[in-house]
Amino acid sequence: AGFVWRQAAGALQDYRGCDVPGVPSTWENVDFNSNSTFNLNPDLLNITRTDGSDYMRVVYEFSSGGNARVATRKRVGDVWGAETIIHTEAAAGSFLLHPTLLKLPSGRLLVFYLVYDTEIVGNPVAQLQMKYSDDEGSTWITGARYALTDPLNTAIHQIERVRCAYKDGQILVVMHSKNQTAAFEDVLLQFASDD
Repeated sequence: AGFVWRQAAGALQDYRGCDVPGVPSTWENVDFNSNSTFNLNPDLLNITRTDGSDYMRVVYEFSSGGNARVATRKRVGDVWGAETIIHTEAAAGSFLLHPTLLKLPSGRLLVFYLVYDTEIVGNPVAQLQMKYSDDEGSTWITGARYALTDPLNTAIHQIERVRCAYKDGQILVVMHSKNQTAAFEDVLLQFASDD
């Protein structure tokens, strides 16, 4: 939070201000594991209900038994609930799923993540899948098996991160990619819903 002030004898436009830096004051594990492929790409939301109470929901990915998984946990008060696995697929080499979490004004939760077609010879193609929940994340339903019009060629795009946002009735998905064909240039890919 910031604040501004004006000298008592100063001109109206002679304001001074300070934007105090916010720093984390505490930290805790959502889950602890010494496996280096555990809890990758976390995305966290603090969600306020209509009655004013709130809860936190985290989504992340991890590898287990040769599979890539997307999981979520809910925190109410000081207690993190049990892990809920919402997607499992055979690991596609070093390609990550990059889950991201979004709350719509209706309260519906959306999780977007990448899936890979590994039947293609060479590098697989990536698609964006979406699951939704209307019960604060207790159950998840597939809303879009393939949300992108065209899949992404992983020979060109090495996806580093996926994030989403909601504004004025549209969902925006932004992906950070390393261009595999042009000296690993950073590329932002942007997709918006049209409904």
